[in-house]
Amino acid sequence: MSKRPILTIGMPTCYDFSGAIQSVMALKMYHDLNNGDLEIIVVDNTPDAAERQALRDQIYHKSNPKTPSKIEYKIAENVKYFEFTEQRGPAETKNMVFENATGEYVMCIDSHVLLKENSVQELIRFLKNLKGEDKDHFYTGPLRHNGGALSTHWDIKWRGEMLGTWGADTSLLADGSPKDIPANGCGLLLCRKDSWLGFNKDFNGFGGEEVYIHDKYRKHGRRVLLLPNLEWWHRFGKPNTRHYNLSRYSKIRNYVIGYLELGKNLDEIYDHFISLEKGKDSLLDHLVEEHSENKSRLKGLTQQELEVIHAKHKLPKKQWEWLLKDPIANLKEMDMPKENFFKTVRDGKDISDMSNHFNIFRAFAEESKSYAEVSRRQHSWVPAAVADIPVKSFIYNAAPLRVSEGFKNVDITAVESFEQGLGSLENEETGFDMVFLKLPHEADAAYAVLDRVSKKTNKFIAIHDTKFNMKQDLGKALENFVEDTEWNVAFHSNAQFGFTVLTKQPVENKIVAWVPEVGPGSEMKKLLKKVGIEATPDCSCNARAVDMNVRGEEWCLDNLDLIVDWLEYESKRREDASSKLFTRTAAKLLVRTACALSSRKKKKLSKKRKSK
Repeated sequence: MSKRPILTIGMPTCYDFSGAIQSVMALKMYHDLNNGDLEIIVVDNTPDAAERQALRDQIYHKSNPKTPSKIEYKIAENVKYFEFTEQRGPAETKNMVFENATGEYVMCIDSHVLLKENSVQELIRFLKNLKGEDKDHFYTGPLRHNGGALSTHWDIKWRGEMLGTWGADTSLLADGSPKDIPANGCGLLLCRKDSWLGFNKDFNGFGGEEVYIHDKYRKHGRRVLLLPNLEWWHRFGKPNTRHYNLSRYSKIRNYVIGYLELGKNLDEIYDHFISLEKGKDSLLDHLVEEHSENKSRLKGLTQQELEVIHAKHKLPKKQWEWLLKDPIANLKEMDMPKENFFKTVRDGKDISDMSNHFNIFRAFAEESKSYAEVSRRQHSWVPAAVADIPVKSFIYNAAPLRVSEGFKNVDITAVESFEQGLGSLENEETGFDMVFLKLPHEADAAYAVLDRVSKKTNKFIAIHDTKFNMKQDLGKALENFVEDTEWNVAFHSNAQFGFTVLTKQPVENKIVAWVPEVGPGSEMKKLLKKVGIEATPDCSCNARAVDMNVRGEEWCLDNLDLIVDWLEYESKRREDASSKLFTRTAAKLLVRTACALSSRKKKKLSKKRKSK
């Protein structure tokens, strides 16, 4: 080409052979490439040399050994290929698009972006008419989604480890003229080559581009403008693919570097990535709105379970402190042996038979200042040890796990039996905030152990293997212990053999880990039986009676209409006298009576146990 192109369309790519060549060919098929105003370049940042060569061979004919320096273009003379082998991430690869472009203006698009038919010709006409300072603004276009909807800009708010979410404002599309917007996705951006401000050279890995580059232009007195007719489509998601480093640490580092460059406060980065505070929202709403969690998946979870999920979205505070010491030099996370060991045990196959509970276990340990256990498991102390509190482990029936030097807060003592370990625990001079153990399965023995352990425990008693015997002796022991003492159930899960945590603290929502023999559901079934209405084996009322027992009298009275709906449904299913006798008034009286009988019976049983 003899003259300088008006526009270069440049594609940074990494491990995206199919996307890149399809985007190039879409430009050839649906836009006019046969003019001197347009140049197309591909900047390939794929680490694998064979994959780079495969893409290059789609753009150029293979070199003739006799004339190796001569390039024979396969697609068109204005479609060029460049290699960029330094692995620094998409931001620097986009910088290299501007560096290699020869056009007056450069439109950088992801290698999996398609442009609206004939929009390139319209864009070139627009660029030719730009004058003065309008040449140096930042331009972008609306994104067309798969379903046809248009996103016109990014709203500036944090969600899912990214600053900015897709927004739509139809007024921005009116009359087709450029409109100011706060930001947009960087899958398409357009600037004049000679006034390109560039992404920070210290960015590494994925993240931090959006909003940063838009604020940078505004800081230099320029505008960020939407061109309503410059529509683009972006492929989101690609299964079984390799890509840039997507680590949370790298994202945070890029944001920190960008904020420092622009003189912005780092507090909002800390709040999103590090802080466990949730602001004014409920924790459930916070997880949905800021961390993109599925609301239906969170419903019914306890506060403690929600806090564990929240913590999974955060980077340890120590890593934040490490990063701020030197954001440029500290390219990678600080080595944290305890964290690494915790993840190895938690995520390793067949290492621990309670690894599914490690995150919730750790959450309780982090609310404690000391921990002790009587355990036959080599790894049960790990969640407490990584919480950086003093750990005392009495282990029986297993060889003590070799403790690395990094765990100086762990003291492991081998004992011959559970009883010896329990005795050693009782002989400790001070109590512990959290104690872990496995209870005997026989009811009286389990109750006795709970009673002994509770005298040495300030906050939490954690118990494993609570699933299989909960309906029988172990359930009775826990039910009686909670009924007789100030202890409550803070957490219960039947996953991986069962895990239950008791707390001395009041609980907002009552959790019943067992199926109580006495309760309003059982009493209601007895009352119905007296008038000749008995539950059949397949009756849904059996499960609902159990549910009433578990939830207790207060819940039943608060949900009176719901229970009456259950009774009405069941009466309509039957063809006996119950269907004719049913009235909602009588049903409400039945439920209230069952609750009163259940409450009186529980009080009698409690007095009887205490008198023994």
